[in-house]
Amino acid sequence: YVTLFSDMSLRHSLLESQVDLEVKAYIRKAAHDISNREEKAEIDMSKTEADNEPSFLQPFRGIRDDLAGRLPYYWSDYKDGVVGPKSLQKTISTTFFLYFSIILPAIAFGNLQDDNTGGDINVEKILVGQVCGGLIFSIFAGQPLVVVMTTAPLVLFTKIILLVAKDFGFSFLPFFAMVGLWNSFFLIIYATFNLSKLMKYSSRSTEETFGNFISIALTVDAMKHLAGSFKANYNNAACELEDIKNGHHHTINETLVNPLLSAMSHNITKRAAEVPDDLPCQREVSLLYLILMLGTVWLGVSLFDFVKTPYLSSRRRELLSDYALPVAVIVFSILGSVVFNRVALDPFKFEGKFNITLVPFEELTVGAVFFAALLGFSLSILFFMDQNISAAMVNSPENHLKKGNAYHWDLVVVALINAVLSIFGLPFMHAVLPHSPLHVQCLADKETRVTNGYARDVVTYVRETRLTNIFSNILIGITMLFLQYILPYIPKAVLDGLFLYMAVTALYGNQMFERVTLLVTEQAAYPPNHYIKRVPQRKMHTFTACQLVNLLVLCVFGFTPWPYIKMIFPVVLACFSSNQAQDPTPTDRAEVPGGHRPYY
Repeated sequence: YVTLFSDMSLRHSLLESQVDLEVKAYIRKAAHDISNREEKAEIDMSKTEADNEPSFLQPFRGIRDDLAGRLPYYWSDYKDGVVGPKSLQKTISTTFFLYFSIILPAIAFGNLQDDNTGGDINVEKILVGQVCGGLIFSIFAGQPLVVVMTTAPLVLFTKIILLVAKDFGFSFLPFFAMVGLWNSFFLIIYATFNLSKLMKYSSRSTEETFGNFISIALTVDAMKHLAGSFKANYNNAACELEDIKNGHHHTINETLVNPLLSAMSHNITKRAAEVPDDLPCQREVSLLYLILMLGTVWLGVSLFDFVKTPYLSSRRRELLSDYALPVAVIVFSILGSVVFNRVALDPFKFEGKFNITLVPFEELTVGAVFFAALLGFSLSILFFMDQNISAAMVNSPENHLKKGNAYHWDLVVVALINAVLSIFGLPFMHAVLPHSPLHVQCLADKETRVTNGYARDVVTYVRETRLTNIFSNILIGITMLFLQYILPYIPKAVLDGLFLYMAVTALYGNQMFERVTLLVTEQAAYPPNHYIKRVPQRKMHTFTACQLVNLLVLCVFGFTPWPYIKMIFPVVLACFSSNQAQDPTPTDRAEVPGGHRPYY
């Protein structure tokens, strides 16, 4: 019985059982499965696994294996979202989580693209591309828990394409579309020759480092917007004149706050904007911006962690935790637009005019077409890494997924989606962090396990369904019809609070972040984690320091103000993914920090 009840999936099934016959059936099935595993363990399977692994010289083998492995589960991908205890509740709450976490960043990226490209790519195009691409991926992808959308790195790469087009005199939109077509071509080549197989050499360290980079990027993005608001409304020329009139020209605001905000706003992200000199002094705008941003992330994280408190019943605690993000966004949107309606916050740009036409490729020269291949190759590396790293984090052993993965097929689906989007001049999209692993967490059931007095939450069951992705993109499509009437009531500060919320919650379970905190933690207070018990502390801290160096290099290339240097960011990321950090110990790679992920 000890062996039986150590199986988390069995414990989860027993807790959800309604009658005695179900309990007996689950125990009988678990005992049968354990006996089969013990028989297989006596056979050396290493040679068989090596023979079954697709080779680079076997075109389409990986795609064929992915389809063969996932097609038997296709209909259950829909059924599992509604059948089973708490399945419908989880599906609805996760749908709203995806809805808010996709549409608000999409609107923000659309505003940025509109400013960068002079209206060639705007909010309307990003939303149309999101709905079409998101629905296609949700229906045809092999791993439906992966979330696809336009991301900040893609916004940066679009700006690089724009600068290159201006420097060489190319028409931007056709050149942009041609880069997208070359990108799709290279992605299909990668999938055809099974290059996703290389991800088996990617370590946990790669995923942790890249996940922390995304959290830093989201945080820096929010801080940049906050600094921009203070610079435009709190420390502009009008405020300085007002201070002079009031005799406070040499106050602490002049000597301390201004240099701090200037340092924050100096090229730390991609959304720098020129501040006009004729803006009025509106310090209440910046203060409200700060309150709404911090309030959104505080309420969201508090509700997300409410399941760990003793208040209310367990079902109500879980319900509040599931709806943490939607509640936080709605509450502080009402506070900003209704309670403080006299404060003039900047609205989002959205006209509601959807003008989608074919891109005029005839405007490109032959030289421009082949020059686009260089950018398309660099972009394809970014797609390859982001798509596979996101999928690897979704398929992490800690999530206990049952239906397998589909790295090669998903790469083909993403390539075809972006080829169609490119033809119509719509923005690119691929798998996104931290949305994808957070999507899994929202659909998961967890239990608290206590080891040596240290409590930690572990995933016991995940509802592997397509419905959440499908429903959220349908909701976004419906919202587009009346978004111009809703958007004025959502302050930009709430969006930055959403960014911070995703940055914070993405760190949950991140071993690299946990080990960084150990550097400033008293040794007697170290938690009894498995890697602390098995790995010498000096080696563990040395390994963490190596990860921090890698993270610093990623930040240097990701946040540099020179766009041509950003072009090689995907190459740097690919270099780190190739055995960038070896295990602190040679054994138990799936458990210790930096251990390699299983490919299949």
